Amino acid sequence: MEKKSLDDIFELMGTENPVEVIPNSRNTSIDWRSTKQIAEILGISRYKVLEWVRSGVFQANVHYRNISFDKNRPTYRFDLEKINQLFEG
Repeated sequence: MEKKSLDDIFELMGTENPVEVIPNSRNTSIDWRSTKQIAEILGISRYKVLEWVRSGVFQANVHYRNISFDKNRPTYRFDLEKINQLFEG
């Protein structure tokens, strides 16, 4: 993934091009996955993943983060290690 400066990101935000911002963490080894990827890993549908987000099975800022600026259309990234821990324990 190509890294961009803040100036580049702000410039892109003014266009119709999508901008994906992945939260920076002190633990840079976090394996962030998309909703589709988590669904495939767990062998469930994307809709089931989203249902688990809404129902609280996956907890915000523990199992996933919303990286979207549009609150009406969230874009989630899931911490694969935390998801695995949830189902192992």
